[in-house]
Amino acid sequence: MLGFISGRKVGIDDPLRLRRAESTRRLLSLELNHGRDVERIHGNGVNCLDIEAVEGRYMLSGGADGVIVIYDLENYSGKPQYTCKAVGTVGRSSRFAHKFSVETVQWYPFDTGMFISSSFDKTMKVWDTETLKPAERFMFDGNVYCHHMSPIARKHSLVAVGTKNPKLQLCDLKSGSRIHVLQGHRAEILSVRWSPRNEHILASASADSTVRIWDVRRASGSLFTLDQHNGDKSKAAAEAVNTAHNGRVNGLCFSGDGLYLITMGTDDRMRLWNSSNGENTLVNYGKVSNESRKGLKFTVSTGCSLDCVFVPCGSSVAVYGLHSGELVATLRGHYNNVDCCDFHPDYQELYTGGKDCNVLAWIPALRAPDVEEEREEGVGPVAVNPAFEDAWSSLIKETKKKPHSWEYKYLRRPHASFKLYSLLGSSLEMEFVNVKSSMALLYDRFIQNADPRTGNWLLMSSPLPQTIIIAAYIFFVTSWGPRLMANRKAFDLKGVLVVYNFGVVALSLYMCYEFWMAGWGTGYTFRCDLVDYSPTGKRMVATCWLYYFSKFIEMLDTVFFVLRKRNSQVTFLHVYHHSIMPFTWWFGVRFAGGGLGTFHALLNSIVHVVMYTYYGLTALGPSFQKYLWWKKYLTSIQLIQFVMVTTHIWQYFFLEDCPYQFPVFIYIIGLYGLIFLLLFLNFWYHAYTKGKRLPKSLQNQTWAHHSNGVMNGNANHNEKEE
Repeated sequence: MLGFISGRKVGIDDPLRLRRAESTRRLLSLELNHGRDVERIHGNGVNCLDIEAVEGRYMLSGGADGVIVIYDLENYSGKPQYTCKAVGTVGRSSRFAHKFSVETVQWYPFDTGMFISSSFDKTMKVWDTETLKPAERFMFDGNVYCHHMSPIARKHSLVAVGTKNPKLQLCDLKSGSRIHVLQGHRAEILSVRWSPRNEHILASASADSTVRIWDVRRASGSLFTLDQHNGDKSKAAAEAVNTAHNGRVNGLCFSGDGLYLITMGTDDRMRLWNSSNGENTLVNYGKVSNESRKGLKFTVSTGCSLDCVFVPCGSSVAVYGLHSGELVATLRGHYNNVDCCDFHPDYQELYTGGKDCNVLAWIPALRAPDVEEEREEGVGPVAVNPAFEDAWSSLIKETKKKPHSWEYKYLRRPHASFKLYSLLGSSLEMEFVNVKSSMALLYDRFIQNADPRTGNWLLMSSPLPQTIIIAAYIFFVTSWGPRLMANRKAFDLKGVLVVYNFGVVALSLYMCYEFWMAGWGTGYTFRCDLVDYSPTGKRMVATCWLYYFSKFIEMLDTVFFVLRKRNSQVTFLHVYHHSIMPFTWWFGVRFAGGGLGTFHALLNSIVHVVMYTYYGLTALGPSFQKYLWWKKYLTSIQLIQFVMVTTHIWQYFFLEDCPYQFPVFIYIIGLYGLIFLLLFLNFWYHAYTKGKRLPKSLQNQTWAHHSNGVMNGNANHNEKEE
């Protein structure tokens, strides 16, 4: 370092030499920054990232959930540990949001007031950053895989768009129309890139194994097609002539100076090309794993003496020397596959996004602290400058002090049996610690996909509190409660039941309103509705938590049975329903609070309004019996509910493209709805079809067990005594 400074001082070195040397050192020392977090907004995989080039401060991300997020990378706290906050979000609750996966996002190269996104919903949108509303919208015939705008263009404002159609589309932002089509590919176009050296040169990669270089001023066709064999037909089969790879080409990236083009293919090969003549430089990168069926977003460093290529490779990022082909490093930190990465050239930082919904920051390692030759009285070890010490190293020093005299007394000469006992105890303790650590690691990996908005809410920190409550509930209603009431008179709870039932009616009405206003009446399509993890979706997840909490309130149904000594109504299915609903809904609220998985909660809240109104009127006494002629329709309402729930949830398997974040909930809800639909059909058949109507005593018992006790926790507390 001093040599560079001295050389710059006397004028024998180029001014950029020191900068390039330090940039290279920082690049080669990248490590996961545990002190910098990027706020987790996406509820599904992060597909694309882009850091704006004007200030280098804001970053865009697009997810498989259709959400677009703007992050501020600036550290305002002044502390080494901070979180990059989301300053803008286009969430699922926005009527302007993409319906399906966002595949590419890009800042307007010259101003942060505008950015562009493209999606599998067959659209490309040009957004106003201030209002987060689209200023322009382009529709296409097929899924949009990629788009790119020239970073240097001054004479045109064209956006190249690759879609399922093999024709390369050029959209003009000035006129707001598609003005040109480039023909030559025979399959979908998976990646497009403008040259950072010439504003009219464009590269496109396709699933037909070809990469074409275009001059958009020419209408006759592409300038040339990249050939992996450099025109030597003796080395290639007839069908492999003029192909860049032996599989789909799904990744393109120019070097910072635009002299070279890097391509990625599903043949697990990465190739470096001379962009001016299309020559394969034959740099051998070895096997570069590429399992992506869509566009692969990799990036290249700039401004370094040794430029590198950062390639997503499974759950890690492989770093290759651009011209040497050497594997320089492997960056590991994601829990799932990495989908995209973007390099910050000003600070030599790397940002990566993956299917684990996380965006990670990789920063250069700090230089080692200076060491000074400080010896006490001419002897002793080399001491570190105190200015570089921190609290952790000071703590280590404290633990290395000599033990006190009483410690020597008991530890200096232990007995042999004591040594053996200590050894066994230490081994068992170590094994217990290892098991506990493994369980903690598994739980951490499990919970890292949870919704961060609900982490501090009541009962949401972990499933343990609710498990204790549910276990206590089961123990009370099946064992301790009946034994407690065995020699006691049944409680008269008519007043309590009136307040309780109409209280649940009021709560259910409020939840219906909130579910409707949070999404089902203000933007949800009743088809593929994804979970909105942005701040705009907080109302929906809060309503989901309230619905979850109401399940604990409804446990009082069974408690009232026990206190009134109606033990015949405490059936297995009744207790099972009241136990399983809050348990499964904890996972729903913690991971997927919103989207199509909440439709059954909306319907269930509507049904609760009707049923608890009936129970409340029944509790008022015999004078209200004449108003309860509609009791026989309650079973019909239940049947309609479960037909709608089952139909709605199972349509997921017939949708062409629905990237719902947690499909396991689809199976749970579908199976649950189907089972109870069959139970109610069975009840309907025996009560209203096979025997027209059951005897009154048996009818009441069946109704209590099925209609009131099983499905909604709505036990018939208030049957008329006869």
